[in-house]
Amino acid sequence: MKKIILKIIVIILLVLVGFQITSLLPSKNKPLREDKLLNDINYSNTPTLLIPGWAGNKWTYNRMIDTYQDENVAQKTMTIHVSPTGKVKVHGTVKNKKNAMIQVLFDWNYTASYRPQTKWLTNVMLILHDKYHINKMNVIAHSWGGSAWLHALAGSSKLQKEIKFSRVILLGVPVEESFDDISYKKAKKIHSTDGNYQKLVAQTKYLRLRAKIKFYNFLGEIKNENTDGSVPHVQSEFLQKIVNPKWAYYSQMTFEDTSHSGLHSDEKVLKEIEQILWEKEKKGGCKMNLPEFGVEAWLNKWEKSAKYDISQSSIDSLTLEELIGLDGTKVEDFFAQHSTDKLNYGWIEGSPEFKELVAELYQNMPADNILQTNGATGANMLAIYALVEAGDEVISMIPSYQQLYDIPRSLGVKVKLLNLDEKQDWSFKIDELKELVTPKTKLICLNNANNPTGTVFDTDFMEEVVKIAKEVDSYILVDEVYMPLNKDRKFVSIVDMYDKGIATNSLSKTFSLPGLRIGWTASNKEVADIFRKFRDYTVICGGVLNDALAVHALKNRDKILQRNEEIVKNNLEIVENWLKTEPRVSWCTPHSVSTSFIKLDIPQDDYSFCEDLLREKGVLLVPGTAFDRPQHARLGYCCNPKILQQGLEKLSEYLRKFD
Repeated sequence: MKKIILKIIVIILLVLVGFQITSLLPSKNKPLREDKLLNDINYSNTPTLLIPGWAGNKWTYNRMIDTYQDENVAQKTMTIHVSPTGKVKVHGTVKNKKNAMIQVLFDWNYTASYRPQTKWLTNVMLILHDKYHINKMNVIAHSWGGSAWLHALAGSSKLQKEIKFSRVILLGVPVEESFDDISYKKAKKIHSTDGNYQKLVAQTKYLRLRAKIKFYNFLGEIKNENTDGSVPHVQSEFLQKIVNPKWAYYSQMTFEDTSHSGLHSDEKVLKEIEQILWEKEKKGGCKMNLPEFGVEAWLNKWEKSAKYDISQSSIDSLTLEELIGLDGTKVEDFFAQHSTDKLNYGWIEGSPEFKELVAELYQNMPADNILQTNGATGANMLAIYALVEAGDEVISMIPSYQQLYDIPRSLGVKVKLLNLDEKQDWSFKIDELKELVTPKTKLICLNNANNPTGTVFDTDFMEEVVKIAKEVDSYILVDEVYMPLNKDRKFVSIVDMYDKGIATNSLSKTFSLPGLRIGWTASNKEVADIFRKFRDYTVICGGVLNDALAVHALKNRDKILQRNEEIVKNNLEIVENWLKTEPRVSWCTPHSVSTSFIKLDIPQDDYSFCEDLLREKGVLLVPGTAFDRPQHARLGYCCNPKILQQGLEKLSEYLRKFD
């Protein structure tokens, strides 16, 4: 009997050993067929690292690899074996291999935690960088493999510095494991008892990455329950609490009727991964894939929580009573005058009176070429949407209003960024623009004056920009919503300098009326007619009463501008005096416009600093990372002077903690 039992045990052990050996055999490599490359696939030199979860083996990604190789979308060209002691063996290469997949196999993947895998993955990625010169990669990670990768990244400053992680797709990854049968909405309000998660939070607070990561958090769902059968949604959803807009974009998708293992094998999941990593944007019908709008997302979240809001870029907003009373009219008389107006659509492009008054802001602009929009944001959207398409090139500057570069990107346009230099008073050299321009340049997007820096490009500078645009017959779109109030500053609208210039503007900033949501485009007739067609798809009208109030404001614009010139002048003096006593803040003085960009000399990242400042002192700034410029903050200094003074005092009080 003992011999029989022994034989059975031996057989079981042999089967297990055989299974383990078989499971560690890599999936077959099948090179791309050069004669059958697909038109809708982007074949690049960026490899994708495939990381299995606990107990994962070659079968984890077997179907995924076979599917992409059979479809000639990607090719597995490298396999990495990691022994139980952490020894790394690499087979294959990624050199000159398009859409390469790198399969990681842990020889013993049944550990009690993912800490060994964290250490092993760190070593694997550093080897890929140091020995195989891989400086950029995508990542697909399943379950604990994704947990290990997150900890590897957070715990290695060299990985953060040396490798650009472009797109990271996490498949059923438990980020926080102390919660189970509870919603994320409730769980995020409860203190976590997961030590690994707490460590991750602490480490990611000070990440310094080469570039922003695009995270795609995939969740499986079975039986209409908030779980994939192994990992509850709440455990994966905690990723969004870690991912900070300063260093990453976050997107989450839930796949119905998909189990934990189905997240790396189901057809619908594989198709989504293919689209994210390799599919080209389709000309004329591309999917708009927009990142979070940094500044707007921040303000949407925090602006109503502030006691001292010194973040806004408008000049201290007028009340309805102040606006109507500019010429002595009483509120009741104004609305009595309009009490019989029908609240229909009104004038679709803006009333004739509105168009005439806006045209007067320019030197030679026919009123018919003015089109009313929903603020300058609507005007910018209309212009970009109407003028560019996939395959075009657009030049935009940064830091700037994010819309001016991310909207073109979402349309499949190649965007070249013109970096504003703080050492040059947040400007750029004309030669830098010349280097970026090509015959394919369809549009040059500028923000004059600039948000957030307050820089103004004067007439002489803009004439040089126009010369460059003329050489390639490019349009120039200038968001002029921050019209400078200093009469000594040489400022002329782009539409008065260049026939293919488009000016966008609104009553929001310089005119102190952001609540009216009235803006406009100004252009030549040919461009205005192009806009008309696209405008019908984006906006119908500005509203009867909004138009009437806008007309009233424009009739009294001299009074508004005189008021605001005083606010800018006096508040600028308040900040300048404060800066003389505040050693941890500096700035490039804004040019008589309502927005400014301060530099913070602090040992903390600007995003968490601004969050802590608001919570502890009630002071609201916009972190520089919302404009892709860390360790800065937008200071909206043209608010109520008492709020400004008190806010700056509280800011200084808080900064003393770093002394």
